[in-house]
Amino acid sequence: MHLIQRVIVDDSNVVVMAEVGNSFAWVINQLRFNKPERYRVSTGFGSMGHFVTGVLGATLVHNRKAVAIVGDGAMLLTSSQC
Repeated sequence: MHLIQRVIVDDSNVVVMAEVGNSFAWVINQLRFNKPERYRVSTGFGSMGHFVTGVLGATLVHNRKAVAIVGDGAMLLTSSQC
């Protein structure tokens, strides 16, 4: 998380997205954002797997790079639905 803070949050303009679950817990406790609209989380329904593909949509909408912090549970749930 220290490396993500230094390289992605502090030294770039990348949108950071955190998946529900442990990924969300790590991000809210370890990363600090000084600029608005740099961080997204989907906690409305607590659905996992949203940002596995949502990171592509964020890249296209914001016309800049985006990073999704996704745990193994979200990846497993997403791949099992294909």
